[in-house]
Amino acid sequence: MNILLISLPEKNKDMKLEATEVLPLALYSLSSVLKCQGYEVSIIDPCEFVYLDEKENAETTCVTLIEECLEEGYDIVGFSVNTFNWGITKTVVNQISWKKNTTVVLGGLHVSVFDEYSLLTTKADIIMRGEGELTWCELVATLKNVAPLDTIKGITYKSGKNIIRNPDRGAMTIEDLEALPLPDYELLPIDNPYVEMPVESSRGCQFSCSFCSIPHRHNWRGLCEIQVIERVKHAKRHMKNIMRGGNILFVDDCFSMHPKRAIKILDALHKCYGEEMKYFIEARISNILSGEFLEGFQRNLISQMQIGVECGYDEGLKKIKKGLTIAQLYKGLRIIEEKGLSSVANLSFIIGFPWEDFGTIEKTLDTVEYIVNRFGILCRVNWFMLLPSDIWWERKKYGINVESDIYDNPSWRYDTDIFYSTHPLISEEEINRIEKRIKLIYACTKKISYNRTFAI
Repeated sequence: MNILLISLPEKNKDMKLEATEVLPLALYSLSSVLKCQGYEVSIIDPCEFVYLDEKENAETTCVTLIEECLEEGYDIVGFSVNTFNWGITKTVVNQISWKKNTTVVLGGLHVSVFDEYSLLTTKADIIMRGEGELTWCELVATLKNVAPLDTIKGITYKSGKNIIRNPDRGAMTIEDLEALPLPDYELLPIDNPYVEMPVESSRGCQFSCSFCSIPHRHNWRGLCEIQVIERVKHAKRHMKNIMRGGNILFVDDCFSMHPKRAIKILDALHKCYGEEMKYFIEARISNILSGEFLEGFQRNLISQMQIGVECGYDEGLKKIKKGLTIAQLYKGLRIIEEKGLSSVANLSFIIGFPWEDFGTIEKTLDTVEYIVNRFGILCRVNWFMLLPSDIWWERKKYGINVESDIYDNPSWRYDTDIFYSTHPLISEEEINRIEKRIKLIYACTKKISYNRTFAI
């Protein structure tokens, strides 16, 4: 079986294809998994579309490149889909004239949630739901043998005029994850925009924040120290394949979830490479408060330590199920300060949750202003984006009357009408006042980062 894996870039507010700084790890990991089963695999990296962007019509650029590749003759074409590239993926899949003997598969978080809609509105044949490594192997073997699809857990597929949704496949175990081959970085394009090499040391999250779109909540699975070091070594060997930079980005939803394990990994990396490489990690205040995570912490190994706070007031933190209070946040920040980590820490905040009006957003900005002045820690402030999450399923109780077709717009997150329809309590005048305050905080501290994608 000859397989082509594709990840399309998203479109920016200028309707051009946008490059990212981190390569799509899932694409290269899946390539290795399938090659180990004896299949031939090719990849079209998202940056290859960006470099060929005709500026006039991004979709035409994508279709042209894919159709040129299809002349090689592929049995299966798989697309990696998230909520940001769904719109352009849908358009491109529908514009391509597929051969009858080519099976088109969509996988990723977005189509896992909206599987039936994705099949009803595209030429795709099969949706891969959830974690795909094991399902892909079973699917390809089944297609190769021209066997029925009804026994494959975790897929939704077309059967004549019907759509069949097979039972879910359970989350992969730690043993499953540790058995996966190393990513196929040999397929990286020579010319690419990537600045960091991604490494996955764990998957899933122990928590379940209401705004978050990650799957497998309350199901954190951490790889053993030896496995993680091997993955970092593999990434280091291929560091020459990326054009700029030279750091490692741990893509874990929370690197600090098991503090003792995290410290062991960092200590082992220090023994291997000293301070030659830096590492991006995500941490939680609760792990910092435990006292274990920052004990003996190798501060010079960290390029950034990102901590999600999101709300700046206790009622909001409770609504999003963050498991944190403002008092605990400040206590954690004092520990970060004592450990000399303020310069590498950054906190993320979200404003404009569906229940938030100008007054509640001001509470978050009060907290941000205190933090940047008292602790000198960078705070990143972004507007809430409605993604597949608990809030999505509760949206109508907040007066948000949109359906999944809003994501069909390739530039949905830059669309002003979509913004106001998903932020029912905020006006243009209030946005201007909020931005004026943010600019004042920045002018005084240079410790706040803010980016508005939509026009007003």
